[in-house]
Amino acid sequence: MRVSVEVYEDNAGGIYAAVFGQEGLKNVLSGFEYGGMSTSEFYDTAMYGFYDADEYNSAEHNGRTLDEEYTSLESCNLIAEFYSDRVIKLYPADMGSAGMKLFGLKD
Repeated sequence: MRVSVEVYEDNAGGIYAAVFGQEGLKNVLSGFEYGGMSTSEFYDTAMYGFYDADEYNSAEHNGRTLDEEYTSLESCNLIAEFYSDRVIKLYPADMGSAGMKLFGLKD
């Protein structure tokens, strides 16, 4: 069982998804705290590794490389993991308001 998506929340309520493929880290996505996706849309998209997301562009991440962006997530709370065998682990105790809302645990 391999993690395919790790979801993080920072202290300001920012939500980030680190996406892994067979070759390792493949993308870091952000902006989920803005409500552009319903809970079910997020689950469905994350379950399939955000297959339709644009490729990582360092210009959208203050010039940081993919590895640097992932390393910056170490200061955030890991709030969910999506595994390649369709298992999902949520960590509500580590979620702030934005994470609770994204995962449908709060209105």
